Amino acid sequence: MKTKGMNEAQFLSLLQKVLPKTTTDPHLVSAIYEGVAKELRLLKSIEAFEKLCETGALPNVEPDTVADLQSELAVEFGEQNVAITPDENGRGVEVEIVLPDRTDGGAKSFKHVLRIVRRKDRQERSDEKPEKAECP
Repeated sequence: MKTKGMNEAQFLSLLQKVLPKTTTDPHLVSAIYEGVAKELRLLKSIEAFEKLCETGALPNVEPDTVADLQSELAVEFGEQNVAITPDENGRGVEVEIVLPDRTDGGAKSFKHVLRIVRRKDRQERSDEKPEKAECP
């Protein structure tokens, strides 16, 4: 019999069912469940960020555009964990996300460059790829 992998909701449901049978401490059950759920949300946000960096683009490096991107990423990763630096040539922005206190051996850093695609260029490339993937 061929089975498909579990999605996030199914996994969390299973965890919520199994944890109380494993330990009688409701605080421990809650802490484990919340920790796993938080980590799953973080992994999903990282995946969306990486997809944005592969397929996405910004229309310009105007302060408002950069501030909007900064705000969106700060919601997902924390304001203190996100740094955005415009390219000196105005061709893109470097985005760095540093996630401290990772359980897999310390801080983890993600650094990508989002390119600038002006309206004229976007119209020419509209058939090629989507220009921006949504961050969760």
